[in-house]
Amino acid sequence: MRKLLVGLSVLTLAVGFSSLTARASTTGFVLGGGTSGGITFTPTGGGNQSMSLPGTNTGIATGKGSLVGTNGFYFLDGGPVALKNIAADNVPPFLAFFTASGTLNFEIDSNSTDTGTDILLGTLTLVNLTQFGGSGATDIFATVDMHITAGTAQPTFGTLGIARFIIDLTGTGYLPTASGPTTATFESGSFDVAPEPTSMLLFGSGLLAITIMLRRQLRVF
Repeated sequence: MRKLLVGLSVLTLAVGFSSLTARASTTGFVLGGGTSGGITFTPTGGGNQSMSLPGTNTGIATGKGSLVGTNGFYFLDGGPVALKNIAADNVPPFLAFFTASGTLNFEIDSNSTDTGTDILLGTLTLVNLTQFGGSGATDIFATVDMHITAGTAQPTFGTLGIARFIIDLTGTGYLPTASGPTTATFESGSFDVAPEPTSMLLFGSGLLAITIMLRRQLRVF
């Protein structure tokens, strides 16, 4: 009975730590679909690519979590971003992995003409991409760190947030073997508060405690 109570206590703590981490990412913005054809991938040799934004990619930004009601429009420009293909990790023609170098500018403004109040302002870096191909469609999932420099919502995020983008490459095939420029469309995304290191540490501690408990129980049986 005592072991059961200890086990339940550890499990409760771990679930609590997990919830802490989850809550850290519930505040932010949902990014709607952006400018059609606003992103271009150009082969640079060896399966590598250059990602550029010929113009400013823009769409709606809807607040979530504690930012519900704080809505606006996002603006993405800058680059190009150099994408280096990690050929050893690829699974042709289904998966392709790229690491990136370069910077994009990101802003959320209160109106669609970018002349209102800055809600968030900063630069995006570490744009590492993974291509998933299937059923004639190819999606690029990008996770980037945003270094926030200004905006009315800056106190909520601090200096760093995490953005996730889904870029639609429908019908273009496997990027590392692309022979010419490929036009893509920003499909959707999100921008969230970066998980706090202390929350991640607590979550890891909870998982470690569960592992130790289960190993001890297995030894008993």
